[in-house]
Amino acid sequence: MKNDSGERGGPALRLGEDARPHDLVELRRRDALVGEVPAPDWVQGCLARAPLVVVRRTRQRSGWLPVGVRGPSRRDRFAAWLPPQAVASRIRPEDLTGRCAWREAPRRRDLPHFAALDRAQSLMEAFGLTWGPAGSMGYELASRTPCVTATSDLDLVLRAANELPRETARALVVAFAMMPIRIDVQVETPAGGVALVEYAAGATRIMLRTLDGPRLVADPWRPEIGREDLS
Repeated sequence: MKNDSGERGGPALRLGEDARPHDLVELRRRDALVGEVPAPDWVQGCLARAPLVVVRRTRQRSGWLPVGVRGPSRRDRFAAWLPPQAVASRIRPEDLTGRCAWREAPRRRDLPHFAALDRAQSLMEAFGLTWGPAGSMGYELASRTPCVTATSDLDLVLRAANELPRETARALVVAFAMMPIRIDVQVETPAGGVALVEYAAGATRIMLRTLDGPRLVADPWRPEIGREDLS
């Protein structure tokens, strides 16, 4: 599960500090997770199969990383905290794209989601965008544990340090709508995440998911201008 950045064995604290929502973190020890409530019975079984957790969108606490454990069903999620020294490696959505991980997936021929990633790659590259699979697809590619189902959405993360042109956003929405499965794209700005379809629609206010909760903003890249807290 080592990523292309060669981060396994690197400074644990830096890995924790640099981790962003949607990143997957490999655990050094499964017992390092600390939840605010007792862990359900399924947590240790899932971690035994794949010691991966996903970074949650909230602020760190004294350097502890907010993470979540994926359960056997969509309703099974466990929120926890991870000390930085327990981080073995970090796998970003764009790391999976960098090595076209879906082309080596054992279930590539079983579901249309894997072929859809080839089309997504062509689209994103045409616009010079940094992106990667997240959600159930990202987890399956990183862990090699079956997770995607026939009814799953294909979750993608688009990293946009600079403002994404609305024309580009609209072109992507149109192209993804023509695919045989539902594709959900989250645009990650330096301030938080926004749904591609909402941004492309051009509303005067749009929901930005930040480390401090959701905000209604006019500009996801400059959220301080006329923002409205929703939490």
